[in-house]
This record gives sequence, C-alpha cells and structure tokens, in this order.
Amino acid sequence: MTTFALSSWPQASSPFSISAYPPLSAGAVLDADLMTPNGSSKTAAFLGGSGELAYTLSLAPRLALRAGIRGGIYRASFEGASLTQPYGAASIDLGYAIGPSISLALGASY
Repeated sequence: MTTFALSSWPQASSPFSISAYPPLSAGAVLDADLMTPNGSSKTAAFLGGSGELAYTLSLAPRLALRAGIRGGIYRASFEGASLTQPYGAASIDLGYAIGPSISLALGASY
C-alpha cells in the first residue's frame, strides 16, 4: 500500500558544487528536514548526506535543462524509532535564470 500525505515543513540544505567541464557538475549536499505528518502531534526528523553528478543543457540564453543522479545515506527518526538507509535518486529540472545568481526551476525526481 502506498500512502501520500500533504504537509509543509522547514528544510535546510547546504549544497557544494564543482564544475570541471561547464555542462557537467559534481556536488555534495547535507540536508535536514523536520515534518509533522497529518493527524500526528509528533515531529519526524530526516538527516541526509549525498553526492550528485549532473549534466546541464542550455536550451536558450536563460533557459536550461538539467539531469542528474545522486546517492547517499539518510537517517529518519519518528516517535523514538530511527532508521538509517542508503538511497539513490534521479532528477530532471527545467530552469529559467532570473538574474546572475537566482533562477526559477520546475523539476521532478525519483
């Protein structure tokens, strides 16, 4: 059975990226999330670290398509129980550069 829940949560990420060849980049991300599932008074905590490899294709001067893969490890804790597991993901984003250091992107990952 698959369950989907709608909720909002604070998230803090610290990305670090190195680009050796302009369209190809590699990076590391540390991520911390706190979330209160629907119908619960308890908070779930997620802490993770991952590495990423991505390729960016420039479609127009301000429009870019980015595809990446990442893998790492996360730790989840909720109501006194905790779980540590490795994970992998693939993502694709379409981004529009609003300015030199800010962009608006729409993406999906699995």
